[in-house]
Order: sequence, then structure tokens, then C-alpha cells
Amino acid sequence: MDSIIRGTVQWVRQALVEKSIELPAEVDAARLFEPPPYADEFIELIHRLLGRSDEATCLPVALEVSQFDDLESLNDFPRLQAAAAKGDALAALVKGFIVRSTPISKAALDSLRTELRNSYANPGRNLPNRPNSARQFRLRERG
Repeated sequence: MDSIIRGTVQWVRQALVEKSIELPAEVDAARLFEPPPYADEFIELIHRLLGRSDEATCLPVALEVSQFDDLESLNDFPRLQAAAAKGDALAALVKGFIVRSTPISKAALDSLRTELRNSYANPGRNLPNRPNSARQFRLRERG
């Protein structure tokens, strides 16, 4: 891995020199060799996902259901509902990792259901009256 990073840094430096661009002083290539502060927790998360690979296959569905808080819309789709339930514990682990390890707030990961419902309950009500919008055009009758 070290040689890949070194080769990439050298390649970037060479490309910049060829274009007569100097690497900015604030760019510290040595930083590439330091693991991020969340590295240990990320490795633990990966191990847990790999150790529970059967549940991990359901993770995308579980994350989507938790983001949109819409399990009841899956009532007609029992296999999707079961998949969402199966991946739910891992979805909670992923969301917890994101909140602890990144600047993304928990509120950004909360369900969008209320916000979407409010936005789309009366879609015509909030549309701006713009020139060239669909409301402005009159269809010509075919003659």
C-alpha cells in the first residue's frame, strides 16, 4: 500500500511540474500515510459487516427504509419488509459510525418522511410561477 501512495504522490507532483504548477504549501503529502482518526472504528465496522454478511446483503434496503421511515409502504412486499428488518441492526451500526466519525449530524440521518410528506402533499401549491413553466404554455389544437 505504501508503494501505491508514494507512486501516486510522485505522479501528481510530476504532472504539476509538467504544467508549471507548484504544489501548494498547505498540501501535506505525508498526511496520506497517516490513517484517519476513525480508522479503528471503520475497521471494526467492516469486520462486523463481513461477519454478518447474510444481514449485510439486506443493508441497502434497511438504510433506505430507515431514511424514509416507510416500512408500512412495504406491506405488499413481504420479502422487502423482511429484508429491511433483517438489515436493521447493521443499518443502526452504520448510521452510528457516520455520526461519530464524520461531521454529518444525526439530524441529517433522521427520517425524511415528514419533510417529504409536507413538500409533496400539495405539489402545485409551492411551485413558483416561472416563465416557460408548464402552466404558462397553451397547447395548440391540431388542425
